[in-house]
Amino acid sequence: MENGNLDWRWFVGPADTVFDVGANVGAKTELFLQHAARVVCVEPQPECVKALKKRFKHDRRVTLVPKGLAEKPGSLDLSVCTEASTISTFSAEWKTGRFANYKWDKVVRVPVTTLDEVIQRYGAPAYCKIDVEGFEMSVLRGLSRPVPLLSFEFAREFMDRARACVDYLRHVGFQRFNFIRGEGSQFACQGWLDGNALFDRLDQIADPELWGDIYAQYGEHFAGTPPQRAAADARPAPGRLGRAVSCLRRCFGAAPSGAEPSLEAIHNFNQRNRDQWVAARAATVPPGSRVLDVGAGTCPYRPLFAKCHYQTQDFKKYEGVKLGNTREYGLIDYVSDITHIPLADGSLDVILCTEVLEHVPEPIEALRELARLLKPGGRMFLTAPLGSGLHQLPFHYYGGYTPEWYRHFAKKFALDIVEITANGGFFKLLAQECTRFAWTFEEHRHCHGKKGKALRKLFGESLPRYLYALDERRRNEQFTVGYHVELRKPDVPAGKNP
Repeated sequence: MENGNLDWRWFVGPADTVFDVGANVGAKTELFLQHAARVVCVEPQPECVKALKKRFKHDRRVTLVPKGLAEKPGSLDLSVCTEASTISTFSAEWKTGRFANYKWDKVVRVPVTTLDEVIQRYGAPAYCKIDVEGFEMSVLRGLSRPVPLLSFEFAREFMDRARACVDYLRHVGFQRFNFIRGEGSQFACQGWLDGNALFDRLDQIADPELWGDIYAQYGEHFAGTPPQRAAADARPAPGRLGRAVSCLRRCFGAAPSGAEPSLEAIHNFNQRNRDQWVAARAATVPPGSRVLDVGAGTCPYRPLFAKCHYQTQDFKKYEGVKLGNTREYGLIDYVSDITHIPLADGSLDVILCTEVLEHVPEPIEALRELARLLKPGGRMFLTAPLGSGLHQLPFHYYGGYTPEWYRHFAKKFALDIVEITANGGFFKLLAQECTRFAWTFEEHRHCHGKKGKALRKLFGESLPRYLYALDERRRNEQFTVGYHVELRKPDVPAGKNP
């Protein structure tokens, strides 16, 4: 806590961006500017937009988006309460709740965009605050990927809507939740909860006027509440395990159990992030869609597409250990070369292809083939490494798949870029490689003499923990393990044949 208020230093840093959605006249923006490098204010009310321009006209850290947010771009009628502008809303249901006695005396047609589009233009925020008076679900449906931290307002009379919002956020990839009552400054729960436990706790509160903000986090880098984490920093460093480990701990402190990500989460962030990203994409695919998992291997994503017509393709020539520590393939429907898949043009709604392109001798031709198979309006979910060690030999031909590679060949094959997201930055990459030292320790134990124990601790625990946390604050996406990419085949223009 800081001066009785939530200590935002635990969530945003001097290099971070914050989204203030429903900025009104900028009170929260002022708070965020004390800790963040930039605040993107999203506000549709014309009078509030004027106030924001006047208030921050000399502050280059503030970017103003004079629009509302919704599930898709367009325009909507905004009901404005001139008596209390903070309760102006796009939601008709909102006006039947605790503010039913107020008068919404003005209707303004305003442009709306989506959270995805704001992220695409201004970059992903470290924190996104959403205060949209009952329109939360529509705003969240315009978000298809998680951000580190997000909050939205809830009220007792609309608790079913809050549950729907949390359910959607879980599909997108958020795992842990907490809440603050009213305009309070402390989390109500000492630790972060899953969605079910969150509402169990809310249901225990008898207050019929209960309201506040629900916080959702992606990953585990905020595993403790700010007071818990502050207490962790205040603890003295433990005893020496060698000069390097001792120095590191004196600099960074020792965290209590549960106040930071587990080592398993840090060591395996690459796969975990990819799995969460695929799960979030899968949640947006309509039931009954025809999905092809290309290079499916052990078919780990089959359950995510249970409501779709899910099929698989692989060449089935690699005989080594595969994902899941097995040598067996999953059920493969089409055994073929990736550049010649026996399906008709435009026959698929969705193509999934994860960590495959580096194992393909002709990846450009592979992308051409996948583009051929997509229907107009179809989507393609791709991941491939920017850099990696040799693996699945002899079938490892390339690395270095950059955003520009995807952009160049997407354009060449008439595909639109929907998303290119780095799977961690330089410091997470470095954390992973430090961990590799510990993984291979037995192979070089004899080289370290009496320093072996300290070095194993340093590279297996202390450095990975610190670097992982540093990546959340100072991400450099030019150095990453790889990118998560969504492409889309444009719809057929009216009057033209596909």
